[in-house]
This record gives sequence, structure tokens and C-alpha cells, in this order.
Amino acid sequence: AAIENELPVFKGIAAAAPLADFRMVGKRIPRDSHRQTGRTAVTANVTVHEPKPGEDRDAPMAFSMEGFGGPPPPELMPRAWAPGWNSGQAINKFQIEVGSGMHRSAPGRKLIEPSAEQGTYFNSVPSPFQTRPGEFLILPASHIFGSEELSIHAPGISELSTKPYIGLATADAARLGIAEGQTVSLRLGREAISLPVRVRPALPAGVATVLQTGISLPAYGRIEVTRA
Repeated sequence: AAIENELPVFKGIAAAAPLADFRMVGKRIPRDSHRQTGRTAVTANVTVHEPKPGEDRDAPMAFSMEGFGGPPPPELMPRAWAPGWNSGQAINKFQIEVGSGMHRSAPGRKLIEPSAEQGTYFNSVPSPFQTRPGEFLILPASHIFGSEELSIHAPGISELSTKPYIGLATADAARLGIAEGQTVSLRLGREAISLPVRVRPALPAGVATVLQTGISLPAYGRIEVTRA
């Protein structure tokens, strides 16, 4: 309520969850799991007597595993747990169906509504890709191992990573007379990099992919074939 008075933009947050005096069957909602043990051991280095749990005057919840044992309202659910299910897997047990809303009510409170200006970004559709004579649109290639510039230095990752290459569409490789595994020179501005070719049937004509760290992509470049 104090925030609502101080900052009107947050008007409505007081209704986001039940108030501090909310109880279920006269009990608070426990923050801790009913499986939690060893509470006395936490402060055993100070005293063997179990200290009193902290009190929460701002929420209807308890800093303890004692309290209401049933499912709380979605707004006050401190964890996702169900028999045989834990962590993120258990959240499905509290939803109407997987990926949908929660049973009983929707948690939280929507404060910001879209303005009239929003939603217009998709009205302007980009023009289709056009090839450039003598140039390729160079895009980064991604693999499970080796695509990230730091992890590639780890020995275990390096052993599993794909070696640097340039991927060409089947039509482009045939047009340039380039075979799989042949080394070509990729020229980006004033820099030239020698890379072996991998023919990628899924690529469209005029597009090439590069697995090579340290290159700023996307960019347009030229592919030069070295003739013996």
C-alpha cells in the first residue's frame, strides 16, 4: 500500500497476493519443505537449543516447515512439489494442463498494459534475400561443441569440437567447381582466411556459413578458389 501511494504506476500490487493476515485452516503457509531436517544443527556451533523461527509480519507465510500442509493458493506457492515429482517437473501438477494457467487462480497481478503503438513491428516485412554478384552472405555456423570462443580452449571440449570450415550450398559449390574438403580463401574486407569446404545442401544459394571464432558476422565476403 505504501508503494502504491508513493509510486502510482504500481497501483494494484496490493492485490497481487493475500494479505499478511491470511490463514488456511488457521495456519500460515510454510516456506520450507516438509522434508527439511537438521534445523537445530544450523546453529549447533552457537547453542544446542533450537532457536525460534523468524516471524514474517508482511506475508501470511512462515520461516518454517510447520504450517498448512495442503496446496496453498498459487500466489503463495513457495516451491513446486508433489508426491513423486520435484522441482520444475512438479509444476505440471499445479497447472490446468501442461504449460497453461494454475488451478484456482492466476498468480500475480498484471500492471502494464500494451500501448497503442505496440504490436506494429510486424507490419513491415523485410524484402526477400537477394544474392550479390561475386559475393556471399557469410553467417556463423553453430555446433554443440566448438562454437563458443572460450569453451573451445577447454581440452575436453576441443576434442569433441568440429574443426573450422566454410559451408557452401550445393549449387554454389558446383558453380565454382569446388569439391568437398577443398581449401578456399574467404576474403572479408582486407582479411583473408583459408578454410576447407563443407557442402551443405540445406543452404540457399548466395549464403555461406563459417565455423571460425573471432570473426564478426554476419557480413558479405568473397570466396576465392586457388587453382593448382
